[in-house]
Amino acid sequence: MNIYNPIMNPLRFYESALLPNFLTRFSHMDNVDHRNKWIEGINPGSFYKDFLINKQISLQFRILDSGDESIKVYKLNSAGTYTLFTTLIAIDITPYGWISEDVNRYDFTPSLEGVYYMDFEATGFLSDKFIVNSQEIFTRKLIEIVFYNSENDYGMIFFDESTQKYTGRTYFTGQLLPGAPGNESSVFNSDRGQITKLRATPIRNAILKICDLHYTYLDNINMIFSCDNILVNGIAYQNADVMEVEDIAKSDLKNVTVKLSQVNNDYYTM
Repeated sequence: MNIYNPIMNPLRFYESALLPNFLTRFSHMDNVDHRNKWIEGINPGSFYKDFLINKQISLQFRILDSGDESIKVYKLNSAGTYTLFTTLIAIDITPYGWISEDVNRYDFTPSLEGVYYMDFEATGFLSDKFIVNSQEIFTRKLIEIVFYNSENDYGMIFFDESTQKYTGRTYFTGQLLPGAPGNESSVFNSDRGQITKLRATPIRNAILKICDLHYTYLDNINMIFSCDNILVNGIAYQNADVMEVEDIAKSDLKNVTVKLSQVNNDYYTM
């Protein structure tokens, strides 16, 4: 069975059989795993994708032909090995009248904290290992991003006509910081140099800092912030500029900054 694996999914998948061997396959953004050295001079960081206990993880894939469409979820046990935790059954979200490949959504709501990974066995795709957190010492370091687009785009299906089929939810280590307030003012200058304000629009700004991010998630964040509906820690924002990426010296981890402006600002606290 062949599939299209969207970059925007909150959890990254890769083909384990295509990991680099540096003879016939060399490393690139999509064929590496985490916590291993793939680029000479760049050391692996201790990165695990974060999620929260009892918060749904939603994924979607486009299926090109028939086969076993389930995804198995494995959890690390006390013996240090991974055992089957549950099996995810496909939910068909193919838009009405769609003549291309089928589109499946998979929902997983982790009920226990710990380390997991997913195996799309029929396709050879494995997910990154991810951590499900429940303790405040870990959860307070995270920022939550909920996203969708008003049109089907970026390799994802969000709507079937007027019915919403997919909303993404993801978490990263980071901070949502207050930015300098903005103001768009329309003024009139008299020929005596006196300024008359015709209209002013105060703007509430914020700065999102994502820290210690593996470079394989840079495109994921860029895709997410291409959507026209974005909630960061429960507040609706949009970004006018591209994200800024800072290298962490000799590490495969990055720091990312996104400048945000609040939308639906009605001049009341949220």
